[in-house]
Amino acid sequence: MKKVICIIFFFSMSAWAQEAAPDTTKPAPPWVHTLVGSLLGNQTTFTDWKQGGEDAIAWNTLLDGKSVYDVGKNNWSTAYRFGFGNTKLGSKSTRKTDDRIEAESIYTRKIGKLVNPYAAFTFKTQFAPGYTYDANDVRTQVSKIFNPAYLTQTAGIGWQVVPQVKMRLGAGLRETFAGSAAFAAIYTDDKETTNEIEKSVIEGGAETGVNLDWKLSENLLLTSMLETFSPFNDMQHTMLRTNTALSAAVSKYVTVMLNLLTINEPRVTPRAQIKQAVSFGLNYSFF
Repeated sequence: MKKVICIIFFFSMSAWAQEAAPDTTKPAPPWVHTLVGSLLGNQTTFTDWKQGGEDAIAWNTLLDGKSVYDVGKNNWSTAYRFGFGNTKLGSKSTRKTDDRIEAESIYTRKIGKLVNPYAAFTFKTQFAPGYTYDANDVRTQVSKIFNPAYLTQTAGIGWQVVPQVKMRLGAGLRETFAGSAAFAAIYTDDKETTNEIEKSVIEGGAETGVNLDWKLSENLLLTSMLETFSPFNDMQHTMLRTNTALSAAVSKYVTVMLNLLTINEPRVTPRAQIKQAVSFGLNYSFF
Protein backbone atom coordinates (compact mmCIF):
# COMPACT_ATOMS: atom_id res chain seq x y z
CA MET A 1 0.00 0.00 0.00
CA LYS A 2 2.81 2.35 0.87
CA LYS A 3 4.43 1.62 -2.48
CA VAL A 4 1.22 2.49 -4.32
CA ILE A 5 0.87 5.76 -2.42
CA CYS A 6 4.51 6.67 -3.18
CA ILE A 7 4.04 5.95 -6.89
CA ILE A 8 0.86 8.07 -7.03
CA PHE A 9 2.58 10.89 -5.15
CA PHE A 10 5.60 10.75 -7.51
CA PHE A 11 3.48 11.01 -10.68
CA SER A 12 1.35 13.76 -9.12
CA MET A 13 4.43 15.84 -8.32
CA SER A 14 5.86 15.24 -11.81
CA ALA A 15 2.65 16.43 -13.44
CA TRP A 16 2.54 19.50 -11.15
CA ALA A 17 6.18 20.34 -11.97
CA GLN A 18 5.51 20.14 -15.70
CA GLU A 19 2.50 22.42 -15.40
CA ALA A 20 4.25 24.89 -13.08
CA ALA A 21 7.54 25.05 -15.03
CA PRO A 22 7.88 28.38 -16.84
CA ASP A 23 7.89 28.41 -20.63
CA THR A 24 11.48 29.07 -21.62
CA THR A 25 10.74 29.31 -25.33
CA LYS A 26 10.72 32.89 -26.60
CA PRO A 27 8.80 34.15 -29.61
CA ALA A 28 10.79 35.45 -32.52
CA PRO A 29 11.59 39.16 -32.09
CA PRO A 30 9.60 41.51 -34.36
CA TRP A 31 12.78 43.27 -35.47
CA VAL A 32 15.80 41.48 -36.97
CA HIS A 33 18.95 43.59 -37.37
CA THR A 34 22.20 42.85 -39.24
CA LEU A 35 25.31 45.02 -39.54
CA VAL A 36 28.47 43.99 -41.38
CA GLY A 37 31.66 46.06 -41.70
CA SER A 38 34.54 45.50 -44.13
CA LEU A 39 38.03 46.94 -44.47
CA LEU A 40 39.56 46.15 -47.85
CA GLY A 41 42.84 47.19 -49.43
CA ASN A 42 45.95 46.46 -51.42
CA GLN A 43 49.52 47.81 -51.53
CA THR A 44 52.42 47.57 -53.99
CA THR A 45 55.98 48.88 -53.57
CA PHE A 46 58.87 48.74 -56.11
CA THR A 47 62.60 48.93 -55.35
CA ASP A 48 65.10 48.81 -58.24
CA TRP A 49 62.40 47.26 -60.38
CA LYS A 50 63.63 47.29 -63.98
CA GLN A 51 60.37 46.27 -65.68
CA GLY A 52 58.65 49.53 -64.69
CA GLY A 53 55.77 50.34 -62.36
CA GLU A 54 54.68 52.75 -59.67
CA ASP A 55 54.10 52.36 -55.95
CA ALA A 56 50.42 52.10 -55.10
CA ILE A 57 48.24 51.85 -52.04
CA ALA A 58 44.46 51.65 -51.89
CA TRP A 59 41.90 51.08 -49.16
CA ASN A 60 38.15 50.91 -48.92
CA THR A 61 35.80 50.60 -45.96
CA LEU A 62 32.18 49.45 -46.17
CA LEU A 63 29.32 49.33 -43.68
CA ASP A 64 26.21 47.40 -44.72
CA GLY A 65 23.19 47.17 -42.41
CA LYS A 66 19.59 46.03 -42.55
CA SER A 67 16.60 46.11 -40.19
CA VAL A 68 13.50 44.04 -40.93
CA TYR A 69 10.12 44.12 -39.13
CA ASP A 70 7.96 41.17 -40.18
CA VAL A 71 4.82 40.59 -38.11
CA GLY A 72 1.50 39.38 -39.46
CA LYS A 73 0.68 41.14 -42.70
CA ASN A 74 3.24 43.90 -42.18
CA ASN A 75 6.78 43.83 -43.54
CA TRP A 76 9.04 46.87 -43.16
CA SER A 77 12.60 46.55 -44.44
CA THR A 78 15.23 49.28 -44.14
CA ALA A 79 18.71 48.90 -45.64
CA TYR A 80 21.60 51.34 -45.33
CA ARG A 81 25.02 51.27 -46.99
CA PHE A 82 28.05 53.46 -46.39
CA GLY A 83 31.31 53.24 -48.30
CA PHE A 84 34.48 55.29 -48.59
CA GLY A 85 37.88 54.61 -50.12
CA ASN A 86 41.06 56.27 -51.40
CA THR A 87 44.02 55.34 -53.59
CA LYS A 88 47.55 56.75 -54.02
CA LEU A 89 49.44 55.95 -57.22
CA GLY A 90 53.10 56.98 -57.44
CA SER A 91 53.64 60.71 -57.10
CA LYS A 92 50.07 61.62 -57.99
CA SER A 93 47.71 63.07 -55.41
CA THR A 94 45.41 60.85 -53.34
CA ARG A 95 42.18 60.17 -55.16
CA LYS A 96 38.78 58.92 -54.09
CA THR A 97 37.73 55.45 -55.26
CA ASP A 98 34.45 55.01 -53.37
CA ASP A 99 32.07 57.41 -51.64
CA ARG A 100 28.43 56.63 -50.96
CA ILE A 101 25.63 57.16 -48.49
CA GLU A 102 22.58 55.10 -49.39
CA ALA A 103 19.36 54.30 -47.55
CA GLU A 104 16.29 52.42 -48.70
CA SER A 105 13.11 51.76 -46.73
CA ILE A 106 10.24 49.64 -48.08
CA TYR A 107 6.92 48.90 -46.37
CA THR A 108 4.92 45.98 -47.79
CA ARG A 109 1.38 45.03 -46.87
CA LYS A 110 1.02 41.27 -47.34
CA ILE A 111 -2.41 40.57 -48.79
CA GLY A 112 -1.46 37.66 -51.08
CA LYS A 113 1.17 34.98 -51.53
CA LEU A 114 2.97 36.61 -54.48
CA VAL A 115 1.65 40.12 -55.21
CA ASN A 116 1.46 42.82 -52.52
CA PRO A 117 1.28 46.66 -52.40
CA TYR A 118 4.27 48.63 -51.15
CA ALA A 119 5.50 52.14 -50.38
CA ALA A 120 9.22 52.93 -50.69
CA PHE A 121 11.69 55.69 -49.86
CA THR A 122 15.30 55.94 -51.08
CA PHE A 123 18.07 58.47 -50.44
CA LYS A 124 21.53 58.71 -52.00
CA THR A 125 24.43 61.14 -51.60
CA GLN A 126 28.15 61.11 -50.64
CA PHE A 127 30.55 62.06 -47.83
CA ALA A 128 33.39 64.05 -49.39
CA PRO A 129 34.20 66.31 -52.36
CA GLY A 130 34.74 64.62 -55.71
CA TYR A 131 37.16 65.79 -58.42
CA THR A 132 38.13 65.21 -62.02
CA TYR A 133 41.84 65.38 -62.98
CA ASP A 134 43.62 66.51 -66.14
CA ALA A 135 46.91 65.20 -67.55
CA ASN A 136 48.90 67.50 -65.20
CA ASP A 137 47.07 66.21 -62.10
CA VAL A 138 45.17 69.50 -61.76
CA ARG A 139 41.81 68.79 -60.18
CA THR A 140 38.36 70.31 -60.68
CA GLN A 141 35.67 69.81 -58.06
CA VAL A 142 32.46 68.33 -59.44
CA SER A 143 30.60 67.13 -56.31
CA LYS A 144 30.46 67.15 -52.51
CA ILE A 145 28.12 66.05 -49.70
CA PHE A 146 24.45 66.66 -50.68
CA ASN A 147 25.69 67.94 -54.06
CA PRO A 148 24.05 66.02 -55.61
CA ALA A 149 21.50 64.28 -53.38
CA TYR A 150 18.72 62.04 -54.67
CA LEU A 151 15.41 61.46 -52.89
CA THR A 152 12.71 59.13 -54.23
CA GLN A 153 9.25 58.24 -52.89
CA THR A 154 7.18 55.64 -54.71
CA ALA A 155 4.24 53.28 -54.23
CA GLY A 156 3.05 50.33 -56.25
CA ILE A 157 2.91 46.55 -56.44
CA GLY A 158 5.64 44.10 -55.45
CA TRP A 159 6.30 40.45 -56.37
CA GLN A 160 8.35 37.75 -54.66
CA VAL A 161 8.10 34.57 -56.72
CA VAL A 162 11.13 32.98 -55.01
CA PRO A 163 12.66 33.93 -51.63
CA GLN A 164 15.90 35.19 -53.22
CA VAL A 165 14.31 37.72 -55.62
CA LYS A 166 12.05 40.71 -54.93
CA MET A 167 10.57 42.83 -57.73
CA ARG A 168 8.46 45.97 -57.70
CA LEU A 169 6.68 48.31 -60.09
CA GLY A 170 5.30 51.66 -59.02
CA ALA A 171 5.05 55.39 -59.55
CA GLY A 172 6.13 58.41 -57.54
CA LEU A 173 8.43 61.39 -57.24
CA ARG A 174 12.20 61.74 -57.64
CA GLU A 175 13.96 64.87 -56.38
CA THR A 176 17.52 65.82 -57.28
CA PHE A 177 19.26 68.55 -55.25
CA ALA A 178 22.44 70.56 -55.82
CA GLY A 179 23.30 73.30 -53.34
CA SER A 180 25.43 75.56 -55.56
CA ALA A 181 25.17 76.86 -59.11
CA ALA A 182 28.42 75.15 -60.13
CA PHE A 183 27.07 71.69 -59.26
CA ALA A 184 23.53 72.52 -60.39
CA ALA A 185 24.87 73.10 -63.89
CA ILE A 186 25.91 69.44 -63.92
CA TYR A 187 23.08 67.67 -62.11
CA THR A 188 19.85 69.69 -62.05
CA ASP A 189 19.88 72.54 -64.58
CA ASP A 190 17.42 72.39 -67.48
CA LYS A 191 19.52 74.06 -70.16
CA GLU A 192 17.01 73.50 -72.98
CA THR A 193 13.93 75.28 -71.59
CA THR A 194 15.08 78.01 -69.16
CA ASN A 195 17.90 80.52 -68.81
CA GLU A 196 18.02 80.26 -65.03
CA ILE A 197 20.07 77.61 -63.24
CA GLU A 198 17.78 75.31 -61.27
CA LYS A 199 19.34 73.97 -58.06
CA SER A 200 16.70 71.26 -57.70
CA VAL A 201 14.43 69.29 -59.95
CA ILE A 202 11.31 67.28 -59.08
CA GLU A 203 10.05 64.66 -61.52
CA GLY A 204 7.08 62.32 -61.47
CA GLY A 205 7.64 58.98 -63.09
CA ALA A 206 7.46 55.20 -63.13
CA GLU A 207 9.81 53.12 -61.02
CA THR A 208 10.95 49.51 -61.30
CA GLY A 209 13.20 47.65 -58.90
CA VAL A 210 14.74 44.19 -58.58
CA ASN A 211 16.64 42.98 -55.49
CA LEU A 212 18.57 39.71 -55.49
CA ASP A 213 19.99 38.13 -52.34
CA TRP A 214 21.24 34.64 -53.15
CA LYS A 215 23.50 32.49 -50.98
CA LEU A 216 25.18 30.33 -53.62
CA SER A 217 27.03 28.24 -51.04
CA GLU A 218 28.06 28.34 -47.39
CA ASN A 219 30.77 30.95 -48.07
CA LEU A 220 29.60 32.57 -51.34
CA LEU A 221 26.97 35.34 -51.47
CA LEU A 222 25.62 37.13 -54.54
CA THR A 223 23.68 40.36 -54.07
CA SER A 224 22.35 42.58 -56.82
CA MET A 225 20.11 45.63 -57.12
CA LEU A 226 18.55 47.18 -60.23
CA GLU A 227 16.57 50.42 -60.18
CA THR A 228 15.00 52.43 -62.99
CA PHE A 229 13.07 55.69 -62.96
CA SER A 230 11.34 56.97 -66.11
CA PRO A 231 10.00 60.58 -65.97
CA PHE A 232 6.44 60.81 -67.29
CA ASN A 233 7.31 63.91 -69.33
CA ASP A 234 10.39 62.33 -70.91
CA MET A 235 10.22 58.53 -70.86
CA GLN A 236 13.19 58.20 -73.22
CA HIS A 237 15.59 59.58 -70.58
CA THR A 238 15.26 56.71 -68.11
CA MET A 239 17.64 56.65 -65.16
CA LEU A 240 19.12 53.19 -64.52
CA ARG A 241 21.34 52.10 -61.65
CA THR A 242 22.70 48.63 -60.86
CA ASN A 243 24.93 47.41 -58.04
CA THR A 244 26.14 43.80 -58.02
CA ALA A 245 28.50 42.23 -55.48
CA LEU A 246 29.91 38.72 -55.19
CA SER A 247 31.43 38.03 -51.77
CA ALA A 248 33.50 34.96 -50.90
CA ALA A 249 34.34 34.25 -47.26
CA VAL A 250 37.89 32.83 -47.17
CA SER A 251 37.64 32.47 -43.38
CA LYS A 252 35.49 33.86 -40.58
CA TYR A 253 37.02 37.34 -40.87
CA VAL A 254 38.60 37.42 -44.36
CA THR A 255 36.56 38.18 -47.49
CA VAL A 256 37.21 38.59 -51.22
CA MET A 257 34.70 40.85 -52.99
CA LEU A 258 33.92 41.60 -56.64
CA ASN A 259 31.73 44.66 -57.17
CA LEU A 260 30.22 46.14 -60.33
CA LEU A 261 28.31 49.46 -60.25
CA THR A 262 26.66 51.01 -63.30
CA ILE A 263 24.77 54.30 -63.61
CA ASN A 264 22.98 55.56 -66.70
CA GLU A 265 21.66 59.08 -66.08
CA PRO A 266 21.14 61.06 -69.32
CA ARG A 267 20.80 64.37 -67.45
CA VAL A 268 24.42 64.07 -66.28
CA THR A 269 26.08 62.29 -69.21
CA PRO A 270 24.79 60.42 -72.31
CA ARG A 271 27.24 57.57 -71.68
CA ALA A 272 26.83 54.81 -69.11
CA GLN A 273 29.04 55.16 -66.03
CA ILE A 274 30.73 51.91 -64.94
CA LYS A 275 32.84 51.14 -61.89
CA GLN A 276 34.36 47.72 -61.21
CA ALA A 277 36.45 46.73 -58.20
CA VAL A 278 38.03 43.58 -56.81
CA SER A 279 39.10 43.77 -53.16
CA PHE A 280 40.46 41.56 -50.40
CA GLY A 281 40.25 42.34 -46.72
CA LEU A 282 38.69 41.96 -43.29
CA ASN A 283 35.00 41.38 -42.70
CA TYR A 284 33.18 41.51 -39.34
CA SER A 285 29.53 41.02 -38.38
CA PHE A 286 28.59 43.32 -35.49
CA PHE A 287 25.17 41.63 -35.08
